[in-house]
This record gives sequence, C-alpha cells and structure tokens, in this order.
Amino acid sequence: MSAGMELRHLRYFIAIAEELSFSKAAVRLHISQPPLSQQILDLERELGVRLFERGPRKVKLTHAGEAFLSEARATLSQAGNAVLTAQRADRGEVGQLHIGYLTSATNASFAAIIHDFRQQHPQVALHLRDMNEVDMLRAIREGSLHAALLRAVPEDDELAVAPLWADTINVALPATHPLARKKSISIRDLAAESFIILDPSFYPIASNCFMLTCREVGFIPRITQHASNYLSLLWLVASGLGIALATDSLRDLQRDGMIWKPLCDVPKDARMLLVTRKDNTSPVLTAFKTIAAKYTKQRSKRG
Repeated sequence: MSAGMELRHLRYFIAIAEELSFSKAAVRLHISQPPLSQQILDLERELGVRLFERGPRKVKLTHAGEAFLSEARATLSQAGNAVLTAQRADRGEVGQLHIGYLTSATNASFAAIIHDFRQQHPQVALHLRDMNEVDMLRAIREGSLHAALLRAVPEDDELAVAPLWADTINVALPATHPLARKKSISIRDLAAESFIILDPSFYPIASNCFMLTCREVGFIPRITQHASNYLSLLWLVASGLGIALATDSLRDLQRDGMIWKPLCDVPKDARMLLVTRKDNTSPVLTAFKTIAAKYTKQRSKRG
C-alpha cells in the first residue's frame, strides 16, 4: 500500500465494487456520495489507473479494478488479523513463554499449573527446560527465560519472587542401610553419615540450604560425592555410595536399591518459588503468574 493510500480507501473501493453503485455504496458506508466519489478519484490518481467505468446508470470494474479488488480484500483481511493478533497478544493469548525448572519441581502441582495454562492459552508456544540453578538465574537475568522455578534466590533487586508450594524433605537411603529399618528418621541420626549432594558449582543454592539445615541441628555434614543432576544423585544413592536429602517430588524417580524415609524433625520444608525479572511486563508471563498464584491460593486453602 502506497504512502498516500489508507485502509478507508480500500473499504470504500470494495463497497462500490460489490454494490456496483456509488449511491448504494454511500448508504452502506453511511457517508454522502460526493465525498465517496472524491475519495475514489483520489485513489485512482494515487494508483495511476482507472478502477471503474462510470456510466449514467451503471458502474463497472475495469480490468485493473478487478485485479485490485482481490488484493484490496486480502489487505483488509490481513489488517483485521493484525489487529486481532495485537489485541490477543495484549491479553497474553498468543506469544512465547520460556520457563526453566528444577527436576525437583516436576510434581503434581507444577503439572496442574502447566495444564491450566495450556487449557486457557492454547495459542501460546510454551517452552519448558529442565535446568540447573546457575544457568536458570543467568537466563532470567539475560532475558532468555521468562520465569524459573527455584528453591531460593540470592538477594537481587532485579528479581521478583512469588511462593508456589512447599515440599516435604526426606532422606534417600541405600536399601541395605541400617537406618532403612526405622519408620522415621531424625536429621540428627544422619550426623555421622556420608552425604551425596548436588554439585555446588551448578546448584549453589541447594548446597547452601543443605549445609544450613545440617548446621541448624548441630552438625557439619561429611560430603563424599557430588552429583551433576538429580538423576545422578539418586543413582549414587542406589549404588550405596551415601545418602541424600530429597523432596517428595523426586519419589517418582526412585531407583532400585534405594528407599525413602521421612525426616521427623527437619527444620522447615523446601519451598518452590516462581522467579521473574521485575521489569518483565510480558502479558503472556502475567497470564502465567496469575494462574500460578490462583493455584497456590487454592492449594493453601486445601491445606
């Protein structure tokens, strides 16, 4: 469309082409006939072609007019679609959403939030990535992730944090471990054990939280193995190389040769948080945060 041409010119032209009458088109468009005729003359001057053959009682499309009609209809349709797309994007109904998460976030709660979001926003391209803490925090700060599910975050004025749920902390033991015979275990029973933890270079938050939990009950843990991810962590436990603290959400990943036991006196449950940049005002992200907050509120009411 040229610089001087406007969408209204196309609407006027299409109305006349369909009615084959300037007077009928004027009634349809709710304008008077003289301005309508002038607008079409302006359009023809802009294009440098005649669009209509005008007779005393009849209006007929020229060959150029017939060719222009299909393009004019397509242009108006595309413009209408562009408006609808912009409005839907403003409501968070279309677009892209990139979310990073810990393996320990993959429980029924996270699945319910994702399910509800997909049901309500089926046109949003949702990208979910299982990531470690360091990569998630970097991606959030850089903007390649819209949101991340983390257990805790360092002090950062650029980040917004919303609580989602809390998971019970258990101890994962080799099946042949002497403590496996007990119904429940005190965290103090673990003071002399060999621990397997996630590699602090990838999971500094989890590592710090683990050390703090042990120190709060009076001992410094003996760490004998580091795991690069949660699957490796559980495999090392099943291999008999040590024990590990793990949340309920990891039970589905349990391997042969290991057993789960509840901790009866762990200082606090493991929180799951939704972390975003404060300056990210994406409507799609806002829609996701609304659904997550609604689910969290409903879950807290159920206890």
